[in-house]
Amino acid sequence: MAAQSGIVANGKLLTKLAEAKQGSIRVIHMQIEDEQIQLRKVIPISGDWKEDFDRSIQPLLDFTNASYILYRLDSKNSLGYEWLLLTWIPNEAHVKQKTLYASTRNAFRRQFGEGYLADDILCHDKHDISLAGYERHVACKKAPAPLTHAEAQAQEMVSDQIVHASINDGHSIS
Repeated sequence: MAAQSGIVANGKLLTKLAEAKQGSIRVIHMQIEDEQIQLRKVIPISGDWKEDFDRSIQPLLDFTNASYILYRLDSKNSLGYEWLLLTWIPNEAHVKQKTLYASTRNAFRRQFGEGYLADDILCHDKHDISLAGYERHVACKKAPAPLTHAEAQAQEMVSDQIVHASINDGHSIS
């Protein structure tokens, strides 16, 4: 398990996070400063979540400094609206900053409420933190796990047996 930094959200941010859970905020942009996670920018909803994604997030990206971005989806779970936690750690950021954001991430997840998070994505490149990048991420999560050579052969044998059995029974496979 990664070491924890002990850094948490400040009071102003906590107030805004509580307000955001009510549903009128699309994006909350945050950065670590003075050993606290601080609010940088709030963006209200202007369209559906896909329409708002790139136009809301891309202008927030600083290619030398890390940040956290909470992005509200239009879907809900039993707690309310679901959110994405996007941890932006650009490759050009200083190693100390990369370590700080990585070690603070889990504490922030707990502070916000993990049940609200539909996903938590670590992003290093502007293509990762775009709608197309998010859709690739979702597709990868849904894809079957890679198989070893032995597993693939076993799966092929089972498939061949099913086809052979259906041919012998006179049934077709659709």
